[in-house]
Amino acid sequence: MSKALRIFFRILLGLIFIASGLMKLSDPIGLEWRMQEILLWLDLDFFYDIILYPAIIFGIIELIVGVNLLLKAAIKTSSVFALVLSGFIVIANAGYYFAGISYQEIDPVFNLWDIDTLRALLVSVGIFLFAIVVFLGRKSITTVWSRKGAFFLSVLLTSAGIFWVIYSSFHLPPFSYGKWKIGTQTGNLVIPIPEISEPCFVYKNNETGVTDTILIKDFTSSGVWKDSIWIMNHEFIDRDKQVTREYVEAPIPGFLIQNVFNDDKTADILLNPEPNFLVVSYNVEEASISGFRKINEFAREAEMYGVATQGITSTLFQPIDYFRHENQIVFEIYHVGNPLMLKEMVHANPGVILLKAGRIIKKWHYYELPPFTKVKETYLNN
Repeated sequence: MSKALRIFFRILLGLIFIASGLMKLSDPIGLEWRMQEILLWLDLDFFYDIILYPAIIFGIIELIVGVNLLLKAAIKTSSVFALVLSGFIVIANAGYYFAGISYQEIDPVFNLWDIDTLRALLVSVGIFLFAIVVFLGRKSITTVWSRKGAFFLSVLLTSAGIFWVIYSSFHLPPFSYGKWKIGTQTGNLVIPIPEISEPCFVYKNNETGVTDTILIKDFTSSGVWKDSIWIMNHEFIDRDKQVTREYVEAPIPGFLIQNVFNDDKTADILLNPEPNFLVVSYNVEEASISGFRKINEFAREAEMYGVATQGITSTLFQPIDYFRHENQIVFEIYHVGNPLMLKEMVHANPGVILLKAGRIIKKWHYYELPPFTKVKETYLNN
């Protein structure tokens, strides 16, 4: 293999590991939720409360390996780690594929790119092949770092990774992704496209044996039902419908916002033509109280300006009422049955989404929610 091709594989592999590590470290809350759902599906819930720590360590190692491959630091050690890590991912994806498991089953909400297990397996095999090439050619790569320098670089990257995780725990990821990313029209996600049809009669011609349909409105307006000869020559078979547009299920089926009377408020909230704030908490009993108090004051100012605020949670209504009373929450909190759907919307508990005519304009972690005056100047005065 040519030297240029080996360099290309090394750089590409390094970039893949850096991207993978940064994605994990930039969204620790989402990472923890995703891993917890996978553990529950695999019936390994005894790791539930601690899974974030090995996941973060995995992400830091990926970052260190990726940077080392790019900068040619500790190449021998990094190539071994790259081979082991990529091999582990191949084994995991192969297990899912040959067991007939789909990512939609394991991780239905957080499967951000709708990737299936076969494609995931093929991609991981490709990365593993890159790692093999780098591993086999490791002796031909001249490192430009001393052992102390490589160690210092690893310590620096580890410290930076830990700092970034702490920072990201109180901020949303710097890039918006997933089904509920900024710019998305929420109605297109959760509201299905209804079927359009018209009722009709099905008749069979007794002479030819051919069945035909006739719209009820045409049957009535044409007066054919008064024609005794036509009636004699045709046998009524059934009542049916002519479909001009098929029913299309929403990309996120089953998303339903309900009040205490079980009224459907989904369209009222997500398709509100006016700007409105949506407070999302998958479970108010586990939410940050200080975060809710901050959002509560924000909602008071928004209400004075004429902008509505609503909350949604998977918590049942009795605990919701108690929570609102104890914390003097000024906005209504509605119920959504599936907490996973709320976890996907915003990776914070609680978080805030600004909607305009159903479109996601901005999302905030409660910690980074700015004063209402600043939000008003930036997003509401234009």
